[in-house]
Amino acid sequence: ARSLLTALAAVVALTGTIDLTPSAKGATQEVRADLKAKVPLIGGTIEKAAAPAILAGIDAVAEMAKERLHG
Repeated sequence: ARSLLTALAAVVALTGTIDLTPSAKGATQEVRADLKAKVPLIGGTIEKAAAPAILAGIDAVAEMAKERLHG
């Protein structure tokens, strides 16, 4: 699995920020990111396919943090 992730990291790059700000219900998470796949002709297709999984991972981490904070 590690070699697959290394290969994907060479092809797909995600850069951005995740900001948490106080809100009436606790906190608001704002994600700003740029996903780029460095593959000629099919890079856009790879980006569109990868984006939902990346967002789901970010949401899962936020949910785990929320559960940990609220016991």
